[in-house]
Amino acid sequence: MQGVPKGKVVLLPYDEHWAEEYELVKQQVLEILGGDVLAIHHIGSTAVPGLVAKPILDIAVVVRDIGSINASGMVAAGYDDTGNRDVGGRRLFVMRRDGILSTHHIHCYPPEHDNLRHCLLFRDYLRSHPDAAAAYGQLKLSLCDQYVDDRIAYTDNKADFIESILQKAQQ
Repeated sequence: MQGVPKGKVVLLPYDEHWAEEYELVKQQVLEILGGDVLAIHHIGSTAVPGLVAKPILDIAVVVRDIGSINASGMVAAGYDDTGNRDVGGRRLFVMRRDGILSTHHIHCYPPEHDNLRHCLLFRDYLRSHPDAAAAYGQLKLSLCDQYVDDRIAYTDNKADFIESILQKAQQ
């Protein structure tokens, strides 16, 4: 993965190699976390064919017990343990290249976590509704132009669109 500097917004056209990278990282995570893993999902924009995305691989790992996962194994594999990053009940591990470029985000969740459910609903809706994915892509490109140096504002300004998709997905 190319990666993105902290706080910046970089978007690239969809790359079919992202799915291959997901499979490689999935195997690595399974080796590290082993029996604690209940499921692993490719999430985020890199998981939606045809969608522009920040070149950061997002993976959701459903674990039996968030408190007993092998964090030291993840750190030994090169991930930073960043705690919950304002999402209670989640544990986030970030892989960085050259110390500054985030390349992989491993989101560990207990089963039935609302944020996990929302990530999967959103991804699946975009995968099955190309018009919605195209509209989301256009929004992302527009926001990238406005907030290239402010990832928080970029993310915040996608919230209404994401919420509208989640409402449709739950109908």
